[in-house]
Amino acid sequence: MAADALDTDILGTSLDFAMHGAMAVLRRDLLAQLGAVRPVVFNLLALVGANPGILQTQLADALLLDRGSAASLVKKLQQWRWVEHRVREADRRCKGLYLSVTGARTLRHLKSQFQKHTARFHSRFTPDEHRQLLEFLQRIARQ
Repeated sequence: MAADALDTDILGTSLDFAMHGAMAVLRRDLLAQLGAVRPVVFNLLALVGANPGILQTQLADALLLDRGSAASLVKKLQQWRWVEHRVREADRRCKGLYLSVTGARTLRHLKSQFQKHTARFHSRFTPDEHRQLLEFLQRIARQ
């Protein structure tokens, strides 16, 4: 063992420990790329943009948030005028979330920043390795 190497003991074979380190690196880079916008806010905007009329409960489930946290985030984005509640076209009995004009413009900008972030990490893998890694992580997330 090199003088500066740390013995990780049982952690050396831990998926949790390895994923924690990878997530820390990814999060630091993403925070630097997105600036003042937190990753969860970007994720919410991206989901609303891709799913116009999405229900707040669907957002909470997709982002693994409790209902109260999702409601707080949505309220904040409504205050910033990035999202708005409107009657859903598919079911006029309830309101869904839609991007505002400002929200759509903000999302376009954030997506370009996000793509720079992902390109840095995608370049470390072949396309097949990247696909496999995503499949493996999704398998863990499904429990």
